[in-house]
Amino acid sequence: MSLANKHLVLITGPTCSGKSQLARAIALEFNGQIINADSMQVYSDLQIITSRPRTEDLLSVKHRMYGYLDGSKRGNVASWHKLAIKEISQSNSEETLPIVVGGTGLYLNSLINGISEIPEPTKEIKKYVDEEKHKFGLRSIYEKLEKIDPLGSKKIKPNDVQRIIRSYEVFLTSGEPLTFWQSKKMAKPLECSKIYKLLVLPNRSILYQMCNSRFDEMLSSGGIEEVLRLKERSLDPSLPVMNAIGVRELSDFLDGDICLEDAVSKSKQLTRNYAKRQFTWFKNQFNSSTIVFEQFSESLCTKIFPKIRQFLLT
Repeated sequence: MSLANKHLVLITGPTCSGKSQLARAIALEFNGQIINADSMQVYSDLQIITSRPRTEDLLSVKHRMYGYLDGSKRGNVASWHKLAIKEISQSNSEETLPIVVGGTGLYLNSLINGISEIPEPTKEIKKYVDEEKHKFGLRSIYEKLEKIDPLGSKKIKPNDVQRIIRSYEVFLTSGEPLTFWQSKKMAKPLECSKIYKLLVLPNRSILYQMCNSRFDEMLSSGGIEEVLRLKERSLDPSLPVMNAIGVRELSDFLDGDICLEDAVSKSKQLTRNYAKRQFTWFKNQFNSSTIVFEQFSESLCTKIFPKIRQFLLT
């Protein structure tokens, strides 16, 4: 189905900013379906730790692309993009408003600007890189990346396992650094769609308070038990699901390496740090139609709904 002249609402912002609540309110008001754009909420193993929608939310509004991927798999922007396009098209065919919500900037950018055709590493390459990592360490691979791709390596933290490995695999596969492929001309599959981009950026101090409160809620809702079940699967520690905020810290607690208080404190700090990075990225890099500088509330809906209603008339 063609997406030309179809409407799409895109809601984003830092973790704990209230964007999911706003998405649900808009979906209820305008007969919408919510499509996930959070790279961690795709995993079936982590409902509590990643704050996936609650059962009551799923009953009131259709939610797509949540918890559809097993933790033993590695999600990526290409597979997410392909499925998101399909879900957006399906929503349009059902005459509902597709509402994409999430805080993974890479995923959202792929909808707006498309993605480049990056070569996919072979199983042999993946095995070789994995063996090299275990033999020489991640730092050794990162130092190679600094020589292979000086510009790209500056954008990757030395402990970012997933991005370092991905970049190295692409180079070994194609002979070109990842930045080369990312700079190639990209298709824009949604260039004919009408997109309303809504950015939620509440006050930072309030945002950080929400980060702390949410982690407390995770614990009281069974977060430790969820991490225990994940640990019992004995998955590769480099998998994305194993690197969700709170998993490693609570795993260390379950192993007896640290006390619960320290595990919670570290997890909250990591969450606040992540929210800070997202806040800065979205503020400087995301070209939005409307920016909301407050938390979700009914009064906020009275300000946003008229804007959405006007957008749908275009």
